[in-house]
Amino acid sequence: MLTLPLDLSKKIGPMLLGKDGGENSFRIDLCDVFMYCLAVLLLWDIFIGVRRGFRIPKLLIPWVLLIAIGFAWLLAGPSRLSAAHELFRMFKVMLLFLILVNELERPRRILHCAAALSLGALAESIIALLEYRAKGVLGLQILGETTADTVRHLKLTSLLDEQAFRASALMQHPNLLGIYLAILVPLALALLLLRTNRIYKLIFLFTVLAGIPGMVVTLSRSAWLSFSLACLLILVFLILHHGIRRRALYLTCALTVLGSITLGVFSGQILKRLFESKNDATIGREVFKEDARRMIDAAPLLGHGLNTYVIQLPRFTRVSMKSYGTWLPPVHHIFYLWWAETGVIGMMLFISLWAWVIYEALQNLRIRDQLLFTLNAACLAAMIALIPDSFLSFTLRVNSMLRVFWVLAAIIVAIRYLRLRTERESLQGHPNG
Repeated sequence: MLTLPLDLSKKIGPMLLGKDGGENSFRIDLCDVFMYCLAVLLLWDIFIGVRRGFRIPKLLIPWVLLIAIGFAWLLAGPSRLSAAHELFRMFKVMLLFLILVNELERPRRILHCAAALSLGALAESIIALLEYRAKGVLGLQILGETTADTVRHLKLTSLLDEQAFRASALMQHPNLLGIYLAILVPLALALLLLRTNRIYKLIFLFTVLAGIPGMVVTLSRSAWLSFSLACLLILVFLILHHGIRRRALYLTCALTVLGSITLGVFSGQILKRLFESKNDATIGREVFKEDARRMIDAAPLLGHGLNTYVIQLPRFTRVSMKSYGTWLPPVHHIFYLWWAETGVIGMMLFISLWAWVIYEALQNLRIRDQLLFTLNAACLAAMIALIPDSFLSFTLRVNSMLRVFWVLAAIIVAIRYLRLRTERESLQGHPNG
């Protein structure tokens, strides 16, 4: 969980560097090392009989079908190497999901996982605040910190009449850091309500105290929107639980105080970003979407090939390729991106996967256990809060955020298994069961 946001990896074989909107190489990430070790241990447990079987949730069906579409493009597509890169990553995140679903068998393990996620968010927030204080990068590019050139570009293109520094920590871009904190800080905020030991309380408290200003200094408006939505949803969900309702009201008061303090300290930056931002990013996103719509119109059913958006882009853009320089922009709209590459079938499969996760989380709201209810509510809020961001970015085609998405999905499904087991035990113990 601590290594999820890091871009520290070993790239293997041929690469397509500079290609965004999808994977550009075969790589072994730092978090993969731990993931493969866990996979071996799980298989060993099955082999020696400690574990009876291996959970494979039906929720994976849309993802497996997407992988099948990817294989078709691998065999007969315009860029087999690019399709292979994305397929390798799709298999890795599916393995991550399966490992966590099978490892998170007890409430305490799920809480441990959430605490580790919060520690990762805390570390990123601290680095972001250090960057903000220094008004520049800290020289941690090997771990995923953005370059000085990107910082200069963002300074010049964010505000109308002055330069503005935007922190990105180790997430490569301020918008990525913003949405990462926008969904994990509310998770820590919700977990503060639980009756846990002092160490957990401190982890969640410091994550909230550092995470909110850390998110503010990214100057990501979409992240601010997603954060507000996530907090609102968590409060609504927690009020539904009789045992947590009163503490949820206390949380509302605490959040109001924290929000007021944050607005007071960073009011200048927030107001300038909201009302004095340049329109370059908005205009650029609209141009990118027009390119994507032309690409979709040319192949609406099957698309142009998995992970080939920027490769196909020169055939459809009306903007001079010289104006893009060395960076070809993927459409900042995750649904258009899937549609252009895999057709309406692929896009609907992706949407159905996401909707299935949300449906499972909504079903979990029946659970009585306060710990599991709170964890599920926070993950559900995060899943929904990612939706508005997905109309403005390709966040879920970036390694760090794609991994976080699948981890949250795994927590929701693990809670579902615990809920179903509890319901079965309750029925068996009922006199008329």
